[in-house]
Amino acid sequence: MHALGGQTKRYVHATTGVVTIRCTGTEGRNPVVDMVRATGLAHRAEHKRIPEEVFGYTNDALRLFLGCLWSTDGSVERKRLSYSSSSLALIDDLAHLLLRLGIVTMRRSRTTSHRPNHELLITDQRDVRRFAEVLGPYLCTSKRRRLEGLLARVHTRSRNQSIYNVPAEVGFLVKTARQASGRSWREAGEAVGVEGHDLSSGLNLRTPRRALSRHRVRTLGDAFESPALRHLADNDVLWDPIVEITPVGERRVYDLAVPPFANFVAADVVIHNSMGKKKQEEMDRQRVVFVNGAKERGVDEAKANEVFDMMAKFAGYGFNRSHAAAYSIVAYQTAYLKAHYPAEFMAAAMTNEMGDTKKLAVVLEEARHLGLEMLPPSINHSQAHFTVENGKIRFGLGAIKGVGMGAIDALIKARDAGGPFTSLFGMTKRLDLRAVGKKALECLIRAGAMDDLEGHRAQLLEALDDAVRYAQKVQADLAAGQHSLFAANPNSIATMEPNLPMVEPWPKARRLKEERELIGFYVTGHPLDAYAPEVRAFATATFADAEALEAALAEADPGGDGYGGREARRKEWFCGIITDVQRRTTRSGKPIAFATMEDFHGQGEVVCFSSVFDRVQNYLKVDEVVLVHGEVEIRGGSVKVLARDVLPMWKVREQMVKALVVRVDRHRVGVEDIGQFRQVCDLYRGAVRLYFEILDDRLPGDLSASAAAPASST
Repeated sequence: MHALGGQTKRYVHATTGVVTIRCTGTEGRNPVVDMVRATGLAHRAEHKRIPEEVFGYTNDALRLFLGCLWSTDGSVERKRLSYSSSSLALIDDLAHLLLRLGIVTMRRSRTTSHRPNHELLITDQRDVRRFAEVLGPYLCTSKRRRLEGLLARVHTRSRNQSIYNVPAEVGFLVKTARQASGRSWREAGEAVGVEGHDLSSGLNLRTPRRALSRHRVRTLGDAFESPALRHLADNDVLWDPIVEITPVGERRVYDLAVPPFANFVAADVVIHNSMGKKKQEEMDRQRVVFVNGAKERGVDEAKANEVFDMMAKFAGYGFNRSHAAAYSIVAYQTAYLKAHYPAEFMAAAMTNEMGDTKKLAVVLEEARHLGLEMLPPSINHSQAHFTVENGKIRFGLGAIKGVGMGAIDALIKARDAGGPFTSLFGMTKRLDLRAVGKKALECLIRAGAMDDLEGHRAQLLEALDDAVRYAQKVQADLAAGQHSLFAANPNSIATMEPNLPMVEPWPKARRLKEERELIGFYVTGHPLDAYAPEVRAFATATFADAEALEAALAEADPGGDGYGGREARRKEWFCGIITDVQRRTTRSGKPIAFATMEDFHGQGEVVCFSSVFDRVQNYLKVDEVVLVHGEVEIRGGSVKVLARDVLPMWKVREQMVKALVVRVDRHRVGVEDIGQFRQVCDLYRGAVRLYFEILDDRLPGDLSASAAAPASST
């Protein structure tokens, strides 16, 4: 006070001993009041703020400031530290500065009839210890003593601040860990020295709603030997629910880096500075900013562009070092696994993509390219995930749509307990029908996963309702204790299994269609299998050739935009099955059709404009196998065909097959065989020429002869 030019007078209260110091100024001016006004603190209590210059203090100066602040207005209570104020801005400023020192806080607000009250709380044991370490030495004597008592009590309890709790979704991980361990709650409790009912108390693993303390998550992790739960309990991630998102419009965002850690504190959250690739349009805008700024600082424009080109070139392939090193390790590891354990690697890759049908189809095609055989889904052999059987990949039941993991777990549990299933009725009576519903069973039948059972898919689906009722009756009788007098096992129920209904099997096209609907692609075959010779003979491209077609288009139209003129567009033939058709009308009233078409390797879009629509509209049907000729466009890595012609396969054989070649092995074909073949040719006459290729190792070369024969004779 004296240094500021003021005069002081000291008063001591006779009863309480409280010392009051009053400052008076000279010439009508009080230096303390002037200082308060100069720092912007001359406001009402609800408008208090921490002075701006405090945010520029060093950590040592900041500790002194906060220690003195807590000594005057802060509280050290029996179970917590707190600071109260009617100013929300002051509480936020204080929380920010404490976070800078590594102390995490919670805020609580309430409004009274007098005025609003906001409270900053520090209750977690780690943060109390941190507070005592960095601010304790600067507290007044009485509060330092109370802090020592609080610190002693804190050591005896576990962390309890809600932001350290793990969100309720951890319940799903607890459920998974328990199933993986195979332990009951009693067994798990014995492993960590607690009662089983105490371990499971309050847990709802079906629909978790309560967050769990890290101490409890750690106990559960030890009980079920789960690395995932232990990691959640031991890491430093803080969880805070998002309760509201309020649009605030556009704001400037500043990405500040603090060397050497490249971290910064923004909006009170510690964020890691990241780096990403820019879009070309954004890069062009940034070039202008960069070059103009360089010119203003005396840098030659050509040199500025050269430097920016170097940065842009690096951005095209560059990663920060830690990112690149991590990806390199992963690349080497996965390359090794793919080379030496291809089936295991591809099975794991398929399991990883089970939730995305398109990505799964890509991995499946890569597995086929590697020569790996795919085994269809089977209730007797498949697991929930993709597995390997003797070098072949078995389809996972978890990839079938409409079949939940709970149903799969119950099915596998019943199979492991009682052995392979042999009949639909025998299977349903062994299942827990509360976990495996009729809808799940229907999806398994339609996907072909029950082909191991007696009967075909049409019979199984037709009998499903009866099988469920039969199983319910058997299980009810067993629960009621109605045992057969003739049963060898007193716990068994001797009930005759009904016979499967006599219905026609599904044709192959229906079976494949059901597989695609439930799995996303074909497993046991493909609709194009019957047309494989035509595909090999007439299709010049596939829908998986997008990259090669794009390169060819770029070569034909260098520097173009990818569309090019009509003369530059590449024309190809595609053979596939139509899976979807959308018919529309243009603004000018002309018809147009968009069809999704799929071949052996992928799918693409076929566009039929009005110039060809009338001629081909009868062939644009779902499940129709067609040959399409048209101009190719590539957009977003997908193939689009602007159709010039669409031919059904019967018309392909009629119009495009000009000749047939029959290879004849002289040692295996006799005169009688030739006579029978001639009778077939006479019966199905046509306009296609038939050529014979005679194979005989005693002849100097192949001999050919021709005779008229119909195309349909094939």
